[in-house]
Amino acid sequence: VYRFNLPTDGWMVLVSDTFEKSDWLLWENLVGIPSELQQGDVIVAVDGQKFEGLATIASVNRPLHWKQGQEIMATVNRGGEQISLFVPVTKWTIGAIFKNFLVQPEILIGVISSVFLFSLGLYTFSQRSELPAARVLLVICSVYLSLILSGILPDGLSVQFDRIAFYATSFFSYLIFPVLLAPSLLSFTLVFPEPKKIIGRNPSLFFLPYIIGGGVGIALLIPGSPNVIGWITTMGMLFASAVSLIHSGVIQRDEVSQAQFRMTILGMT
Repeated sequence: VYRFNLPTDGWMVLVSDTFEKSDWLLWENLVGIPSELQQGDVIVAVDGQKFEGLATIASVNRPLHWKQGQEIMATVNRGGEQISLFVPVTKWTIGAIFKNFLVQPEILIGVISSVFLFSLGLYTFSQRSELPAARVLLVICSVYLSLILSGILPDGLSVQFDRIAFYATSFFSYLIFPVLLAPSLLSFTLVFPEPKKIIGRNPSLFFLPYIIGGGVGIALLIPGSPNVIGWITTMGMLFASAVSLIHSGVIQRDEVSQAQFRMTILGMT
């Protein structure tokens, strides 16, 4: 909702990036307002303020004329040539969101699936709220839903020129994986179908993945910290989750646990 009300150039963008730098590649005019921008343009500067290579890496000060109804002077790289042109500033529309669904149908599929999974998690929690697995399942479904909904609107200049939107987008597109999603999956496997014996003896171990994820999140906020730390943490926890789930399937042999285990595997596949 916050991002929907921000000024925008109205374009859906792609990110051409490496670990060192990233650029906004214009792809589709979603709002449809007449503009001199063209598909394939790479944003180099706005009103003389250069931010080439900083698309998803740093927030940029908002230009004076970055307001709905005004124009900015954008410099773009078009076919190897830098061109300066006027770009009207507008606002997002509901129609732009639906057009984005057509341009990127995977977003619409993600919205439908995340709403379904959240409803399933909410129903399970309402029926068995006393079970730790039901609580963590609701957290997982909630995180996945927020992750998908955060991507309904494209990134781009509207995000980079607003610090709140920039840091919120950074969280939902990157930090959420090592800080919340991966820890929740690992904690879920520690208590599903039934809590492991080590959790029964030391209940505080259930929160260990979240403590690790929080520590990684804090480390990533330190300027200059390598982003790869987050991905290594995420992949490590996903691997540990798979091992934990297989372990539960081997040692928990009662019929109810096995039935729950089979349903989980079928749901994941």
